[in-house]
Amino acid sequence: MVVTSLIEYNNSLLQNAGNVSVDLFYEDIDSSLLDDDNDSTVLPIHKMASLVMKLVFPLFVLVGTVCNGLILLLLRRGALTNNNLNIYLSVLAVVDMIFIYTSAFKTWLRIVWGIELLHIGTWSCKLGLFLNHLSLTLSAWIVVVVTWQRWYTCTRPFDRCCQVDNARCGYSGLASLVMVLVGANSYVLFTVELYQGPRGQKCIPGVQHDNVIGELFPYFLLLLYSGFPAVLLLLLNTLLARVLYISRRSLHSSVDTHSRHIRARYNQVTVLLMCLSVSWFVLTTPHTLFKFIERIPSTHEEEATNMFLNVLFFTFLYTNHSINFFLYCVLTRRFRRDVGRLLFRISLGFQRAVHACLCCLYRPRAESASSMGHQHNHTDSLLKQRALQDCRKYNNLQKRGITQF
Repeated sequence: MVVTSLIEYNNSLLQNAGNVSVDLFYEDIDSSLLDDDNDSTVLPIHKMASLVMKLVFPLFVLVGTVCNGLILLLLRRGALTNNNLNIYLSVLAVVDMIFIYTSAFKTWLRIVWGIELLHIGTWSCKLGLFLNHLSLTLSAWIVVVVTWQRWYTCTRPFDRCCQVDNARCGYSGLASLVMVLVGANSYVLFTVELYQGPRGQKCIPGVQHDNVIGELFPYFLLLLYSGFPAVLLLLLNTLLARVLYISRRSLHSSVDTHSRHIRARYNQVTVLLMCLSVSWFVLTTPHTLFKFIERIPSTHEEEATNMFLNVLFFTFLYTNHSINFFLYCVLTRRFRRDVGRLLFRISLGFQRAVHACLCCLYRPRAESASSMGHQHNHTDSLLKQRALQDCRKYNNLQKRGITQF
C-alpha cells in the first residue's frame, strides 16, 4: 500500500494554498490510502472519513436527485406561487443537482471505483471545475435574490418602478445574474490545467498562476460566495422578520376571511425563504471558515484530522443542496398538498401497471376458466327453464282444482 508522504502533502497544499474548491481538495487525497481500511498504518479518523465518502456520499446523490427532481416537477405546476419565485427556485434545484454531481458523485466514483472524471482530458478538467464553481456561487446568489425580492415586494407593494415579481423581470434578472457569475468564475478556464505529478494526474492551477490563486483566491471567494452573500442575507432576514411581525399583528386584527387566507399563505412563503437563507448560512459557513484557519500538517495525525474535517464540512455543503424539498414540505401547505396529490397519482399509476401485468400473466387461465364457465352456464340455464315450465304447469293445474300431478 502507498502511504501518503507528508512532504508531498505539504507541497500539494503549498501549491493549492488558499484553494477552497471541493474538487481540488480531493485532488490531494491519495485514493490508495482509502483502499485498505484494515491496514495498521491507517488512522481510525482516516477510516471514518473513508467510510463517509463511500457510504454517505451516494446517499446525498440519491436524495438530491430525487428531491430536486420533484421540486422541478411541482414548481412547474405553480406549487408555491404564481410569480417568478417559481422560476428562481426551479433554477436553484437544477444548480443543486449540478453541484452534487460535479462534486459528491464524482468523488464517490474516484474513491470507490478509481474513476476520475476530471482526468479524462484537459477539457473535462476545466469544464468540471468551472461547473462546480459556477453552481456553488449561483446557488448562493439565487437565495440572496429571492430574499431581496420578497423584502422589496413586502415593503413597497404599490410603489414599484419594475414589476419584480412578474415572469419577464424574473427571466431578465436571472439571465443577468448568470452572465455576471459566468464571467466571475471564468478564471477557472484560464488558470487550471491537467498535470502529471509524482502521485498521478492532477487538475490544479498552473505554476504561473500559483501566486494569484494562493493570495487572491481566498478573498475573492469570501466576496463572491460566502462573505458578501452572508452579510446581505443577515440584513435582509432582519428586515423581513420585522415586516413579518407587523404583518402577523395586522393579520390577527383583520376581519375579512379571504384576505386573511391570502396574507397567511404569503407569510408562509416569506417564512420559507427566511429558513432557506438561514439553512444556507448555517451549512456553508463552517466550510469557508475552516479553509481560512486550516494549516499545513506536520504529523500524520494532523493530516488525518484535516482530511476528516474537510469531508465533514463538505457533507454540510451537500446537505444544503439536498434539503430544500423537505423545507418546502414542512413550511408551505400548498406545496405539501401538491406533493400528496403527486404521490397519490404515482401510487395509482403503479397499481394500474401492476394490475395490467397481472392481467397479461393470468389471461390464458382466465380464458380457459371462462370457457368452462360457459358450459356450466348452459347447464344452469336448462335447469332454470325446466323449473319454470314445472311452475307454470303447476299453476295451470291449481286453477283447475288439481293440486297433484
